[in-house]
Amino acid sequence: MILSILHTMIAFLISAIVSITQVGAASEAPGALTWDSGVYQAKMEEMRTIQRITTLGISPPPAMEITYDPIMGGIFDDMKELSGFDFKLVAADFPDIYYYNRWLYAIMPNQLNGLGDYMIAKGDAYDLEGNGELKALYRLFGSMVAMPKKAHIMVVPLEGGGENEYEVHIKQTYGDGSTAVLDTSIRYNAESGELWDVPGISAIGFDFNTKQNYVHSAESNPFQRILGYTKLYDDLLLQTTDMVNVETVRFKFPYQGKNWMLQLWKGRYFITSAGEVGLYNMPTDRLVEFYDAAADNERVPMSFKLKAVGVDAPLIDQSQVNHWWMTGFALRKYTYLPDKLTLSTIITVPDEEFRDGLIAALDGQKKAHSDLVYTVDGNTIKIAWGPEAN
Repeated sequence: MILSILHTMIAFLISAIVSITQVGAASEAPGALTWDSGVYQAKMEEMRTIQRITTLGISPPPAMEITYDPIMGGIFDDMKELSGFDFKLVAADFPDIYYYNRWLYAIMPNQLNGLGDYMIAKGDAYDLEGNGELKALYRLFGSMVAMPKKAHIMVVPLEGGGENEYEVHIKQTYGDGSTAVLDTSIRYNAESGELWDVPGISAIGFDFNTKQNYVHSAESNPFQRILGYTKLYDDLLLQTTDMVNVETVRFKFPYQGKNWMLQLWKGRYFITSAGEVGLYNMPTDRLVEFYDAAADNERVPMSFKLKAVGVDAPLIDQSQVNHWWMTGFALRKYTYLPDKLTLSTIITVPDEEFRDGLIAALDGQKKAHSDLVYTVDGNTIKIAWGPEAN
């Protein structure tokens, strides 16, 4: 099964890399075309040619058959209409990763028979315990061990939910013709357009809004929280790829015996126009400038809005929620550089000490950022940063 896992990882990485290295995505021109299906298909064929050469003429495995019910198919059709990104086209290239491995099951049926069902059941048990990370891991590997040949992505009404609430399931067909339905634990709200899970979809810490076509950090407790923040994170990302062009501004101030920081980011993240608002703190005696994410009792109500020059409607518009890190990664037909994006947030702070410390930090940064403005109403501060800040 190691070969199967490697095939899975390689296939995913190739699809991801190819889909984000399109004409315009790496361009420095504002409003660059995000994704081009023709270029994608040409690059995929180049990949297949390279694979045939490196494997001494062995052809790549055939594509896995993936189908959709009307609701899920409509979501991906709307995504293509709004952004140009053709998820179905990418999925249609996803190979049957077990094409070369099915002989293993034929040789050791007794050892492998039932293992997939066991791992999926184990994932269900972790789901009942509220352990989203292990739930997703066991269900994924259980599905892989069973070696499906076809997948049908569909939604079913959420048990105990409202009329607009669904759960995403995958009906898998295996080599012997048998089928099984896998509960992904991903929920869909047809009214709000949210695709979500408690720890973020598949435990990655992010959910997806299908109506505005953007990815955002989960409201519950994304795993990124345990990573805190250090400037090294930004430096590594910006130095390892030219597919990211982001500007950031940090507001540092003391509050109740800790060093606090509110940080904003905006710019082009791969094929998205995006931004972030993060709240962090650290002990005053910490020798290294490494911040912890704000704890539950330190979170504050904050909103998030991202607007591009020349585009009337905001790319992203999220109302206030109690959070430590709000993000939005908008998938549209064009990507925009930082100087064409305006990020705004409304933050309600706990008291005057916090407010006055943040205001002093804002005033300090205004000297370096002429496009940074803020207004104060009691303990609520509206911050806007960009060419259309007001």
